[in-house]
Amino acid sequence: GHVAVLCSAAMPGAAILAARAARRAGAGLATLATECPAIARRLAIAEPGTLVLPGPWPEALLDDARHPVVLAGPGLPPDATTRGTVRALLATGRR
Repeated sequence: GHVAVLCSAAMPGAAILAARAARRAGAGLATLATECPAIARRLAIAEPGTLVLPGPWPEALLDDARHPVVLAGPGLPPDATTRGTVRALLATGRR
């Protein structure tokens, strides 16, 4: 399968560890999704075996069915934006 991991600019290490764990657990592909261009460049260098999806991740993931599993949580702030994103992703029927 393909797992997308939402990555915050404040704590990208949490998302990196989650993506590594997903790959080790058997996910064929892992994608780190971040809204921060500077973080996207660093992720691409730090994690060569993981895809990086830069840009506004809620919209990018909602419109892309290639990511049947989305991991939201590691390092994301517990705020209204995160809650809204999680609600929107749940409404798509993804796991």
